[in-house]
Amino acid sequence: MDTLKCAKIQFHTYAEKQGWLLLYDKPTDTGSEIAYLLQHGETIFAVFDIDGYFDHMNDTCNATIGINTPENDSE
Repeated sequence: MDTLKCAKIQFHTYAEKQGWLLLYDKPTDTGSEIAYLLQHGETIFAVFDIDGYFDHMNDTCNATIGINTPENDSE
């Protein structure tokens, strides 16, 4: 499934409109990791691939949403 393409800049724009506080945007060997503090005090952690597209996201409860992963393709 290749239909969920979200560029990092689009994600930042969305987060800003939601009022999320950017905690960090850290480059990695495989892309980048971004953390936001939400209004109600929880945090989310988003990972983007080397091309700058959304890969997966976790919240403080360790719930994960992702694309193009074997475990998601079986559903």
